Amino acid sequence: MSLDFQQSRQYLQDFDFSKLFIEVLGWSNPSSAKPVAMEVEGDTYQRQRIAEISGVVVFEVTAADGTIPAAKVRRQVHKGVAELHLENLLIFIDEDRTRSLWYWVKREDGKQYPREHIYVKGQPGDLFLGKISALVVDFAELEDGSPSVVRSHRSSKKV
Repeated sequence: MSLDFQQSRQYLQDFDFSKLFIEVLGWSNPSSAKPVAMEVEGDTYQRQRIAEISGVVVFEVTAADGTIPAAKVRRQVHKGVAELHLENLLIFIDEDRTRSLWYWVKREDGKQYPREHIYVKGQPGDLFLGKISALVVDFAELEDGSPSVVRSHRSSKKV
């Protein structure tokens, strides 16, 4: 299944990441969409599941002060989330929903390599959509059940 770039671009520009994952990429609705608070270095962050598939969970993360946290804090938020959901993608969003920072960790040879991509409202995002296209789930894969976590993990490593 190929990515619908027009629809993807619209959801990306609208900061409607849930619809991007569920309606375009073919991921599942989250098992729980209830926001969960977590504290890191004295600041409060809310994480909310927006999509999931085969053990990989996508979260939107917002800070109480409305900003995207510094790199050190992003690593700590990821560490806390990874204790519950090893495979994850965190989308840090500012209060106005005009800036986002997509954060995931590539694991290779026993090492972890944090990866980030900034997306700002108004950018066409075509190069980023090219990366995201690796996360498309083909409905044929669902005939025998959901794609394996191994396949989902491999796809997320391409991003």
